[in-house]
Amino acid sequence: MQLDLFSDNRNVMLQNDVLSALRRRDQIAGGETLAILSADDPHGNLLMPLATLLNTLAAVPVRFPDHNGVADALHNMDSLVIPSANLVFGPREARDWLAPVWRSLANSAVGLAYKIERPHAHAAFMLLRAGDWAAAETQVAEIPSWRRIPAPLAWMAEARFGQGGLEPAWCLLAELAWIDASGFSTLARRLEAPALRKLLDSFDVAFEADDETDLAWFPAWVLIAEPALAFILRETQVCSNSAPERVARLIIELLALERQGRHADLVAQRKRLRDLHAGLFSRYMSTR
Repeated sequence: MQLDLFSDNRNVMLQNDVLSALRRRDQIAGGETLAILSADDPHGNLLMPLATLLNTLAAVPVRFPDHNGVADALHNMDSLVIPSANLVFGPREARDWLAPVWRSLANSAVGLAYKIERPHAHAAFMLLRAGDWAAAETQVAEIPSWRRIPAPLAWMAEARFGQGGLEPAWCLLAELAWIDASGFSTLARRLEAPALRKLLDSFDVAFEADDETDLAWFPAWVLIAEPALAFILRETQVCSNSAPERVARLIIELLALERQGRHADLVAQRKRLRDLHAGLFSRYMSTR
């Protein structure tokens, strides 16, 4: 079939005009151009994604009356808006374009309490998607006992990382590993932190982890691999007093005893470590 180059070039120009309007967040101009493009090329592959994004711009923000409304909006984002943005812009530009959308959704959800059965239906989650780290931290801080609940704890760790990198997030990441190893794995492997990714990869090899639950031992292991982290991780709060947590705290104590030269206490505490976890004891002793 012979191509109509004039028609094809016109359609490309119209698509580019709609894209330009979307980048300016000009829903009216984009809608007018899309109408022309739809008439010229009613079967165009980008018509639906472009229309979806223009409709997203046109949506009037309203306060969500309950968590079900937030859940519906999140489903729409995940199933329709985000795929459309990725298709139209590519993932990197789509993330920036969607940030004001997430911010608007978060503003509409402010005031709704955290519900463990609908964890994402909270303003903090959407503010993180928008990259508004400080605002997300403020919202998480208003959740009662947030440091004992896996999802808000992960949110706070991500918010702290977004604002200051790994150092202000380390304690929260360690606590998350102790109370929700799977959640820690998901967050830690998603963060754009090459140093953390390198440590995780080394842990996977050295510790011979069977599944994500073994990552509860990561804080203890990383203290042996990076002893300087003891100065940071000693500020962690007591969580469930699980075996991985107790071993990590014991290693922090061992590192302090080494600095103080308290040989007798050091020998006794090393025996405790051997009794609690022979593998970590062997790795610890191999570095001495």
